[in-house]
Amino acid sequence: MQTNIFRPISFGKEVFHPKSYDENSFIMDWTMEAGGMVPPHLHKYSDEHFTVTKGEVLFTVNGEKITKKVGDTLLVPKGTPHSIKNPGKGH
Repeated sequence: MQTNIFRPISFGKEVFHPKSYDENSFIMDWTMEAGGMVPPHLHKYSDEHFTVTKGEVLFTVNGEKITKKVGDTLLVPKGTPHSIKNPGKGH
């Protein structure tokens, strides 16, 4: 039995919307409810690229707090500790 990876996946205040993948990347849309957060973590084998499409996102990257708004992007290189928070009132 094959799993459909292109279905939305809910996890707490987050919803992942897989779009495509190949041997080098996995692309998804991702939403987080107000007050949602992802605790500090890192990705050992891949970079992570974010584009904010709605609201405001507070990132902490290597201990530095970075606020990004609609249209802003952020690249978190592999092996870099980071966390994410939605401080806003909506998704």
